[in-house]
Amino acid sequence: MNLLRFMMQSRLQRGLLLSAVLFVLFGGTFCPVAFGAAGGTGDGVFLVEPGLLRHAGLEMGWQINLPIKSSEKVDRMYVFGGFVYVLTDSNYIFCIDRVKGSVRFGLQLAAKGLPIYPPQHYDDKLLFVIGNRLSILNPAVGAITDSRQIGVMGRSAACAAVRNSEHIFIAGAQRKLHAIVVGEYWQRFQATADDNSLITSVVADEKLVAFATDSGSVVIISSQGPVKRGQFDAGGAISAPLVRDRRWLYVSAENTKLYKLDMRTGRSGWQEDFQTGASLTESAIVGKMVVYQYAGPEGLYAIDKDSGEQIWHEKGAHSLLSEDGGLANVFARPGKLMVMDNISGKELFSVNLAAVTHHAVNTADENMYLSDDAGRVMNLRLGQKARSRE
Repeated sequence: MNLLRFMMQSRLQRGLLLSAVLFVLFGGTFCPVAFGAAGGTGDGVFLVEPGLLRHAGLEMGWQINLPIKSSEKVDRMYVFGGFVYVLTDSNYIFCIDRVKGSVRFGLQLAAKGLPIYPPQHYDDKLLFVIGNRLSILNPAVGAITDSRQIGVMGRSAACAAVRNSEHIFIAGAQRKLHAIVVGEYWQRFQATADDNSLITSVVADEKLVAFATDSGSVVIISSQGPVKRGQFDAGGAISAPLVRDRRWLYVSAENTKLYKLDMRTGRSGWQEDFQTGASLTESAIVGKMVVYQYAGPEGLYAIDKDSGEQIWHEKGAHSLLSEDGGLANVFARPGKLMVMDNISGKELFSVNLAAVTHHAVNTADENMYLSDDAGRVMNLRLGQKARSRE
């Protein structure tokens, strides 16, 4: 850890002159570029060239070049609270301060090659499932503060874990949902689907727990015990993780439909389920007023959260980057930013992001977080020039 800090401090010192040059390039807007250790610089200094950003009306908050080894690549990015997390394919994780654009810490989360499920953000900490082990990452101290093997779930988990104030809920490969007491790590109860199908995802609040299965059921039980409160059958496998938005569940099913369900009853929240043009294997992204659903070769759909009506559909689009008022910043492959108007349903403009290979989904504010395989991470947002195109 000390070596990492030393290497990053050395590169930061060498980046001071470039930061001063950027101050001039961006007309007096200070846009620091922080450097990590060797590697991560790609073919040029910038992930996206400053001239292109200025022409498009985009503002760069910062760029940092992570000290990624030449033998590893960026695998995933997450935004939780005040931090951006970058996980590499060797299972090393970096935590970047979203405001300062500096690395808070980096650590080896797991041995290279071990599968890691997406984390749950709870109480300002991240809950990871690695094999049959639960690991809690606390960014305040920059360390794993607890790591426990959960023997009752067998050799491995079937999906990511979730928790509320009393229990951690985790499904094992043996088709059972386990309720583990927080802080004590003993099993209070377990539950299964009626047909004993594999549990593919779990969500929970203080009163209810819902889990999806590979046979297409969404089962809702009490958070205090295995008492069924409702069930919905999609009529097709559900492999994409459930998404909870307060009382509402969004279910992306392989039968090509997106469902909005009331978690209290299991009943539909839309007059009609939303029909896409392809099997759904990725979760919906829930924005402030719009739900975004990727449908493979059919691209990205934007759906009114309340009515379930389509707002727009772009075949080339893949995912939401962020929302900025009534605008959606959308990532399209291979490497393009599309700015969509969620009121008119029209594309306002697009920008070439040819070097970008990874992005984070940020529904908290307007900031966009992008990277390439080599670890150049950039923070962008729409400037006034871009917003004036509405």
